[in-house]
Amino acid sequence: MGRERSLEVMNRYLNDVLSERRLEVIEEIASEDMKDYSQEIPGRAGLVHHVRDFWRIFPEVEIKVLRTVAEENQVVGIWRFRGVPQAEYWGVKPNGISVEVVVWSCLRLADGLVTDYWLTYNALDPITQMGAEILDPTA
Repeated sequence: MGRERSLEVMNRYLNDVLSERRLEVIEEIASEDMKDYSQEIPGRAGLVHHVRDFWRIFPEVEIKVLRTVAEENQVVGIWRFRGVPQAEYWGVKPNGISVEVVVWSCLRLADGLVTDYWLTYNALDPITQMGAEILDPTA
């Protein structure tokens, strides 16, 4: 296992699952009781829901892996996606404008399988790129 497996799992998630839309790969790389911290749905089903929701909003999306950094049981994938939202995104209705977002996906593994998944990105990026006005809460 170790660093090479961590890199392999991240690459399979970003390339096989997200880019090539091979949802069945999640069963091969994630433990059944894993935790996707962006979802309330427990287990592997949470990650499946997360990915399906991403595809629902961005049915045609281009993904480019920018960098992966791994330790024995942890890996970070920095990637960019471009696409035109086709469904509401954080309350903003789709308007045909393409967005580009950089995402940091972080995985923790045990026995070669994902046990924890976190992601971070600037959620205001796609919203402002779609032309939404951001209200100042102090005004």
